[in-house]
Amino acid sequence: MHGAGIKRLVCVSSSAVGPHREPLGGFIFEKIMQPYVVNKLG
Repeated sequence: MHGAGIKRLVCVSSSAVGPHREPLGGFIFEKIMQPYVVNKLG
């Protein structure tokens, strides 16, 4: 990256918006954090 003059690397993840059959993150993640990320930030 330095040799090519690239200063930043940006990574986008969608793990919070992917549907899961079973809750993986517990109550706080599933009921508070995930809806916030999907509705406000995503």
